[in-house]
Amino acid sequence: MRVCVLPFKNISGDADLDFLRDGMTEAVMTDFGQADGVTLIERAQIDLDIQELEFSQSRYVDPATRAKIGAIQGAEVVLLGGFQRAGTTVRAHARFVDVETGEVLRAVKVERTARRRHEDGLLFELQDDLAARVRDVVPDIVAQLRR
Repeated sequence: MRVCVLPFKNISGDADLDFLRDGMTEAVMTDFGQADGVTLIERAQIDLDIQELEFSQSRYVDPATRAKIGAIQGAEVVLLGGFQRAGTTVRAHARFVDVETGEVLRAVKVERTARRRHEDGLLFELQDDLAARVRDVVPDIVAQLRR
């Protein structure tokens, strides 16, 4: 299964979480990219395509357009994700989208609640948990695509 992992989005608008955009994306790619049957498409090329689209369209690139980037890159599946904070709770989610049909093949989410707002260890746990959940569903998605 050829997978294009797009940059995760900070959907809460909390600037304190902006560093997770790259961190979450890299953690997921590193962890689940090791799974049998997965070929990852290099992120640097994807980022260039997104920047080019954003510049040429001069508007926010919506999820449908972002999925098309995966198709352009030769992916079968695009992994989209995001994260948000509400009080001391941080939630992260990811979904696998079939590039050809637009069907959401699988979605996962994790959340953690801290005792205080700036508990950085919690964010790393969240990253690791999401990466593990993504990796755990890969065999089911590979089987689903092969049917």
